[in-house]
Amino acid sequence: MAIIELLNINKEYRSDDISTLALSDINLRIAKGEFVAIMGTSGSGKTTLLNIIGCMDSPSFGTYLFAGNDVGGLRENELSKYRGKRISFVFQHFALIDDYSVLENVKIPLLKHQLSDRKNNEKAMAALKMIGIEKLAFKRPDHLSGGQKQRVAIARAIACGAEVILADEPTGALDSRTSREIMKIFRELNEKGITIVVITHDKEIAAYAKRLINIQDGRIIKDEKI
Repeated sequence: MAIIELLNINKEYRSDDISTLALSDINLRIAKGEFVAIMGTSGSGKTTLLNIIGCMDSPSFGTYLFAGNDVGGLRENELSKYRGKRISFVFQHFALIDDYSVLENVKIPLLKHQLSDRKNNEKAMAALKMIGIEKLAFKRPDHLSGGQKQRVAIARAIACGAEVILADEPTGALDSRTSREIMKIFRELNEKGITIVVITHDKEIAAYAKRLINIQDGRIIKDEKI
């Protein structure tokens, strides 16, 4: 079953009567439980594609089905439910709040679900334990290494039980050893049934996935199992 299905997706940006076609005729199906890497050079359209999959942006034309549901006509408050509950992001530069503890950072996506603080703490701590960093719960991000920060970001992504994790260059700010450790975490999460989509320009990082999609000039030019 396809959890993500893009049908003839196009994305056009306009500025001062100048139009730029970022995505052109994208057709893509990602099954539940897949681990997919999307590769492309800067400006190829891969981040635009990820933002549409993550309901952070809308296509200019075409249809996007998430678990069979057409998300194209949803209002912003309905889209936010997908972003916070069914789809989570992991970013290159972690997007953590330094004034918050690790536990508080992981709790952020849970706050919109109107659970008790005790329940939020339990879910956040469970996510930290799953990643193996529960001992960092009361530290602040500015006291952590880059690898530890990315682990916190991953814990935040899984705290709400998201079915899909979208990672945009998640190892771009890390050294090679730490990058391998982070990708092993994604692999382990995928083995637990979470769908993983990783944007990268690094072939070694892409090799952790089971499927590789290459995008160039806004078009998919290769799609293969690896």
